[in-house]
Amino acid sequence: MEFVPYNEAHGWLGELGIAERREGDSIRFELDAESVAKIRPGEIVRATIGTAPGDASGTRHVEAKPDTLGEVAEGILHKSHLNQILLIPVGQWRAVLDLLAFALADDEDWLDIDAEASLHQNSHDPLMIVPRQRHIIPKIVNALIVNGEDPAHDLTIASAESPLLVEVGSAGRLALSCVGADTAAQLLAVASATS
Repeated sequence: MEFVPYNEAHGWLGELGIAERREGDSIRFELDAESVAKIRPGEIVRATIGTAPGDASGTRHVEAKPDTLGEVAEGILHKSHLNQILLIPVGQWRAVLDLLAFALADDEDWLDIDAEASLHQNSHDPLMIVPRQRHIIPKIVNALIVNGEDPAHDLTIASAESPLLVEVGSAGRLALSCVGADTAAQLLAVASATS
């Protein structure tokens, strides 16, 4: 696990049609239909996974208990066969790190990350995770879902390989964006089976 400079990761994401949307100090991401169409055919599918549907019309919804969302996120990433996963805070890392430091204080995997994370607390530098380290993702997601109280605790999970986004929301749900109805059906089946 290592932190990657934001500008470098932003370039990778842009090549996949993943666009940045700034809201004050917050950075959210979305799939840009025009850019995505140049690299991968298919419609952009959006879905929410959790106890309450999202606000956007045309968004699919899969019911899931909050305590299963960490496993759901990991299942989606596993099913997508991604090698480089990026965790990007919507706000700066400080709010997320403060929450995780408390929630994962006894977790050795997190403590290894936490030491370096303090150097990035005032940034949006993504934390890159490779497959053998993916086991930390459900712990992070569950901690944010259970303890997150504010949009500053939201986190985007993206990849440097595929136009796929999973946003972990303090509202107790995941927001999934991917390309292609078949891909969406497979990923939402994972969510349904896990919850």
